[in-house]
Amino acid sequence: MKRTSSMEKIRRVKARHQNQLLGLANVVGIGVGLKETGGLVTDQPAVIVNVSQKLPLSQLDPADVVPPLLDGVLTDVQATGQFSAFKPDDATQPAASAPDNADSSNTWLSRIKFWGKK
Repeated sequence: MKRTSSMEKIRRVKARHQNQLLGLANVVGIGVGLKETGGLVTDQPAVIVNVSQKLPLSQLDPADVVPPLLDGVLTDVQATGQFSAFKPDDATQPAASAPDNADSSNTWLSRIKFWGKK
């Protein structure tokens, strides 16, 4: 399967399961990306489930465990801490990213604040 069609399938699976996943304890966000294993990014596309903190399975209610597969698509639980909407009076640091050869239409600028991260 080509990567583009694979990512389209993963986006559809994410959309289909998003409400269910967001209802699980500790889940703070859902996305699509590459699975991480042992702290390294792999080349395996997955539905990314962001949690405020990773917990051992023994501390989770079985109903709150993210399944390893959704409709045949890998999932990856990643600890991100809590997210919060940006407010202009927050003490935040701007984050910007653009390739060296990018023009202004390909750049983005946002302000991000993470809680629970040191």
